[in-house]
Amino acid sequence: MINYREANVSDVSTIVDFQIAMARETEELDLDRDVCTRGVQALFEDASRGRYFLAESNGAVIASLMITYEWSDWRNGNIWWIQSVYVTEEFRGFGVVGCCPTALPTSRNTMDTNRAVRFIGLLQFA
Repeated sequence: MINYREANVSDVSTIVDFQIAMARETEELDLDRDVCTRGVQALFEDASRGRYFLAESNGAVIASLMITYEWSDWRNGNIWWIQSVYVTEEFRGFGVVGCCPTALPTSRNTMDTNRAVRFIGLLQFA
């Protein structure tokens, strides 16, 4: 069973490992661990920058993604940009993160947003 949760500062090391692996796999780029660690920590220090979410299986983190925000004057609200998606190799192809748009309006009253967020399985609106 896969469980989803919002990441916290104790997850920094795992998220950094995932970011370094993703950069190697996708761009053949070796990230500086210290710089990447400071970048991940910066998000936890300033929630206005975004949020990380994790997927876990049997207590182990198997995937992560980051949501950042962009102001939309058209909607008078934030758009969530889904970025930095990483799934460990053994869980790829199983729909852990799901197929979703890369940007979501964040209004609680937007049906498409509610469907998309439920589809990714990360959050539920109260």
